[in-house]
Amino acid sequence: MKELSEDSKVWVYQSDKDFTSNQISVMESKLNAFCVDWTAHDKALKADFEILYNRFIILAVDEGYNSASGCSIDKSVNFMKTLGAEINCNLFERMEMAFLENDSVKSIHFNKLSEALSSNKVNEESLFFDTLIKTKAQLKDFLIPLKQHWLMQRVKV
Repeated sequence: MKELSEDSKVWVYQSDKDFTSNQISVMESKLNAFCVDWTAHDKALKADFEILYNRFIILAVDEGYNSASGCSIDKSVNFMKTLGAEINCNLFERMEMAFLENDSVKSIHFNKLSEALSSNKVNEESLFFDTLIKTKAQLKDFLIPLKQHWLMQRVKV
């Protein structure tokens, strides 16, 4: 993704479990091919991907080159659904909130977050992943303390 501008649009796909090395190999091959062939209204898109923490796929498109259209975004979603099924991972469970614990990615259901805070399973300093980032530049804020995360506005402490 080094070649893409900082304004590039990103989509974050979070797996329900860590990727194995075999899954990563399959994903890299399929994602490379998808990024090369991805188009919007028959215009090539400048796209790339990154796999982070063995749990996240970041798909990016540099809209300064050509903009992704609704149809091209639908293509990417369908591709990711097919990829997830092929590697036996759910990439579309949006209610699981991922956080880092002892250098390992864990997740907690959104509805259990208040309880986890009350019982000190997590605290305001716990590092949570922000899967709602929109640009490549925001990747620097992908992992932030819970107290700075949009989740804090949604939990009852």
